[in-house]
Amino acid sequence: MTAHGFTPDSYTYSSLIRGLCLEKMLVAAVDVFYMMEENGYRPDVDNFNALVLGLCKSKRTDLSLKVFEDMISKGYMPNEITYTILVEGIIHEDHKELASVVLKELHRKEVISRNTVERLAMQYELEDMAVC
Repeated sequence: MTAHGFTPDSYTYSSLIRGLCLEKMLVAAVDVFYMMEENGYRPDVDNFNALVLGLCKSKRTDLSLKVFEDMISKGYMPNEITYTILVEGIIHEDHKELASVVLKELHRKEVISRNTVERLAMQYELEDMAVC
């Protein structure tokens, strides 16, 4: 793409990352993500979310957590969508108890809203999710 004079934007990168993840081409998706920075483009939270979501949907929450840690270490601020993706990834890997603990902690720190906690608790039948 860049060889033909086209410079991809944030939306293009996110779309490419999502598509590669859908095709289970996770290594390529991660490569494209980190290639953004090598090409002088600073990823935004939507680019991070695209990669984290793709990894979680491929049941690679372990890798998505590494990307999340990288996001934090580079000074990016995750949003409620980022946290929701991670919690849902944990749930889909059958770690409901861990998801409950994480949700409570995120709510306690006011990182996610009460509505999000309640929606996820009801949607995934999480136990003991009363929030103050």
